[in-house]
Amino acid sequence: MTKTRLHWHELPAHVRDGVEAVLGDRVVAARSQSGGFSPGTADRVRTAGGGRAFVKAVSPAQNDRSPDLHRAEARIATALPPDTPAPRLRGSYDDGDWIALVFTDVEGRHPVTPWRADELAAVLSTLETMAGALTPAPAAAPTP
Repeated sequence: MTKTRLHWHELPAHVRDGVEAVLGDRVVAARSQSGGFSPGTADRVRTAGGGRAFVKAVSPAQNDRSPDLHRAEARIATALPPDTPAPRLRGSYDDGDWIALVFTDVEGRHPVTPWRADELAAVLSTLETMAGALTPAPAAAPTP
């Protein structure tokens, strides 16, 4: 798990511009999200028109393997069936160095630890739904 990550305002201007092109609007607010495994940015953003999205972006400068992992995530997210209980990939920006993924923003929070019974039941139910929606696998995961 990463202890530090980039924030929206630390992304190069051309990457922010690329994300705004995907959104079709200017980002006016961004809130960094804690946790996760990537040293890149993970921000919930709001646009001038009130739209919301979840954006994650990284370059080899943060971790040389993370950009390829983001590219693989984009390919897999695009292949998910519509009934998959997962945020939709709205688009991506990729200049060969920086890769940014733009997902539908989903309200929620991480489960508490130790797990509460109701949260564990909700997660297990979602995993069961996902197993049904994703069997057989809609896309082969790339192998290293």
